[in-house]
Amino acid sequence: MDNTSVDKLREEIKKYYYDSIGLKVIKPVGTVKKYVDSSDFRKLLNMRMIIQVLIVFVMPTMLLLAVLILHTFLKVIKVI
Repeated sequence: MDNTSVDKLREEIKKYYYDSIGLKVIKPVGTVKKYVDSSDFRKLLNMRMIIQVLIVFVMPTMLLLAVLILHTFLKVIKVI
């Protein structure tokens, strides 16, 4: 393999990895203001807000529900 093929393969693997972990690569073109005003930036903020809501509200509720179900199950089988 020549260097060009290796470089292309390396870039392809890097792009696949970044996509798999949800990393957004921003090319250094335009201005910061232009990116902040873009729909990509708004989508990124919306996704972050959704994740925060899930962590703050949904996860504790699911944990409480799991504890209640476990407690009820243990009562039914007369462990408690």
